[in-house]
Amino acid sequence: MRRFTQLALAVISITSFSYRSQADETLYRVSGAAIQDGAGGQIAKFQRAAVEALKKCGNNLTQLSADGKFGPGTRRAVQSLSRCPEIAGRLEDRGSVQSGAITRELWGILLPGEPLPTVDERTVGLLLAFEATDFNHAEWNFCQNKPLYNPAAGQSRCVSNDARSFLTWGPNGATAGHGREILAIVSQVDQNRPDLIDAAFAEEAPSLRKAIALENRADNSDLEIHLCKVWLDRDRRQAWKDGFAEFGIQPQVQKTYRDLYKSANFDGGKIERFYRLWNQAGLRPTEIDYAFFVDRAAHSTPNDARISAALANAPRNANGMITSAAARRAVSLGNRAGNVSQVKDRLGRDVTFYADAFEPELSREERLAWNDRGRRKASDVGLSDQRPAPSFRAEAAIAWQTATPVSLSSTEREGCPPAVLNPEKPIRN
Repeated sequence: MRRFTQLALAVISITSFSYRSQADETLYRVSGAAIQDGAGGQIAKFQRAAVEALKKCGNNLTQLSADGKFGPGTRRAVQSLSRCPEIAGRLEDRGSVQSGAITRELWGILLPGEPLPTVDERTVGLLLAFEATDFNHAEWNFCQNKPLYNPAAGQSRCVSNDARSFLTWGPNGATAGHGREILAIVSQVDQNRPDLIDAAFAEEAPSLRKAIALENRADNSDLEIHLCKVWLDRDRRQAWKDGFAEFGIQPQVQKTYRDLYKSANFDGGKIERFYRLWNQAGLRPTEIDYAFFVDRAAHSTPNDARISAALANAPRNANGMITSAAARRAVSLGNRAGNVSQVKDRLGRDVTFYADAFEPELSREERLAWNDRGRRKASDVGLSDQRPAPSFRAEAAIAWQTATPVSLSSTEREGCPPAVLNPEKPIRN
């Protein structure tokens, strides 16, 4: 079975994408906030090659690091490359490179023999930018307000944007709550390489393993209380973050992470449903549709009835057809049920996938939400509605949860303050 080689979006099996367009076809650019695909991704690969190429041109751009983030610094490096005689003389069309875009042609010059980034790998540039997490990065979700919750110092308020996530890790935003993806990944690794958990988490390894078996069916669950008590202790809180930083760089861990998100009972199954709903509406999914499906699947489960209704009522163009961008916009605006505190955030992400077509027509609500989410566009990672989405199928479902969950003792359930277990929601403008 075909394996993904991209950093984070190992959700499905795909066919390879073939580039047949002009030499200046964009792979990556920045029109809003930075895009990123992690220290092991395609952008970092380009950055390393760019630094070496600039050195040969006598431009020692030492401030550019291979961090996988494409922002103003990388854009300036690309512009410098367009002025380098050895590079400029080989560019058939310098226009896009002069503006700071990584093009198909520039990639081939700097990385001869390296395959072009796939649709999946470039989609990661948006997903990771939104999640702001890499394999070596974990964030606690308890009490996200500043100043931090600290009753001893007079700060007794606790505010959380996502009170049921508890902990978030990695490029797909895996959590220890909700779908318990973190615990599923840890469980899978523990079956094959328990030494990786012991080495990374040391004294906290037993606590992490215990979390795998704790129930999480309702608010104030045993899992929530267990993780709350870890978070309350600053040393333990940091030990878990440090543990995931070491754990996440291991190839076996990254493979397990990717495999999980391919599976039918995680994001892979959700992506299949989007494709099926699009096809039922007579629509052929495009590259941008694919990225939209992936980003939506990272945080929600498709509601078939709502999506079908939105597609049926989407506005038609002059030819009586529904454009791909109009379909995405209709689904976004017609599927907004859920956590009210996250509506604006979800809308801001969704607009990214139809701003290329509708930027002048965006409503005030759409524009404000999009601004808050960095004003990125799908075209920033070279995705287009003029090309079909890659084909795919979800991998087999992964069964991992224990048949006999364990429970905390009455003593173990004590000690987590009500303010942390039941935090305030942020005030939305």
